Amino acid sequence: EYFIKPGWLVVNKPKGFVKLSYKAIATDERGYPLIPDLTSYQEAIYWYVVMKLTFPKFMMGKLSNTNSKYAAKYASQTYFYTQQQWNFYRNQAYAEAMMPTAGDMENIKNEWNRLLPEMDFDKQFFKDRLTDQQYVPFSYFEGAKPANDYRPDEPSRITVFADPYSFQNEGYAKLNINSGGADSPRQIVLRSKGNQWFLWEQYILVGIRKPASQDPWA
Repeated sequence: EYFIKPGWLVVNKPKGFVKLSYKAIATDERGYPLIPDLTSYQEAIYWYVVMKLTFPKFMMGKLSNTNSKYAAKYASQTYFYTQQQWNFYRNQAYAEAMMPTAGDMENIKNEWNRLLPEMDFDKQFFKDRLTDQQYVPFSYFEGAKPANDYRPDEPSRITVFADPYSFQNEGYAKLNINSGGADSPRQIVLRSKGNQWFLWEQYILVGIRKPASQDPWA
């Protein structure tokens, strides 16, 4: 553990090595600033350029190729659509830029919870939701249901599937998993970074029907 005072880095080890990283603006070989390799930044820049190129045509009435009475309406819709896309990805990029790093989160934790030495939120999260409900994770395997105390078929298999709304937001995927103890699918949200996808949100550690051996009404 560590915390930062002005001009000092205080750690809880009397000896050893400390690996430091610092914030700076990444530049290329010519010294020009780079942007993060994230979809939100790329899309924000793209739609900003499109919006700027579209505005002069919109002001001169040349944005629509039709001469119908709806030409002005189509032109307005086209221009305002570019504005909406720019605003959406700009806000998304800003949120990612302001997201605290692991080191920032460590400092925030130390500042706000100095009297609480252990802050294992992830362990406590699983403990709270799985205490007396260890069967919940097994319910997502095929063949597991309350009647057989959530014993999955062998070989064990979990089916993850998409729906028409799974890929509405660029860089995110909302997927579904069936639980043998629930009437509707549970969802997980993945977020892409490069060619990899990471778990971003999950809604699977929630209550389901009790197994037959624990249900007095079964």
